[in-house]
Amino acid sequence: MEIRGEIRVDAPRERAFEFVRTPELLAACMPACRDLTALDDGRYSANMEVKVGFVPLKFRGVVSLDEVVPPERLSGTVVAKPAGMPGQLQTQAHLNLDAVDARTTDMRYVLDIGITGKLGAIGQSAFRAKAEEMAGVFGSNVKTAIEERERVAGAA
Repeated sequence: MEIRGEIRVDAPRERAFEFVRTPELLAACMPACRDLTALDDGRYSANMEVKVGFVPLKFRGVVSLDEVVPPERLSGTVVAKPAGMPGQLQTQAHLNLDAVDARTTDMRYVLDIGITGKLGAIGQSAFRAKAEEMAGVFGSNVKTAIEERERVAGAA
C-alpha cells in the first residue's frame, strides 16, 4: 500500500534536511516509536507500539538509511516483526525536500508499506487507515519540531 503526503515547514531546506537526517530527532516525532538505538552506521533498532483497530501490536525492527543526498532527499527502510504473531511489516520511505524560498521548504514523502503473515489478516483497510493517521500526526510533529528549532535558533 502506498501513502503520500507533503509537509511545508518554515525553515531553510538545509536545516530541514539536517533535522530529518538525524534519527534521534525524527524518532521523537514518530507516534509509535518507543525507542531507537544505533546499531552501526545508518542502521538502528527500534521498538514500536501501535493499535490497529482493536488490536494492540508491539513491533521490534531495524531502521536503515539507504540513501542520503543532502539537502535534496533521503530514503530508508523499516523491517519489523510483531511480538507474538507471525508476519512482518516492511516500509520503504522516500522523502524529497524542495526549497520554496530561502526560508520555506516543502517535504514530500512516499511510504510503500507491505504486510505479510497473520499480520495481514488484520486487514489492509485497517492498516491503511492507521498508516494515514500516523503519517498525519508524524508530519504535524515534524513541522512543529523543525519550526520550534528555527524559533530558538532565531532568538539566540
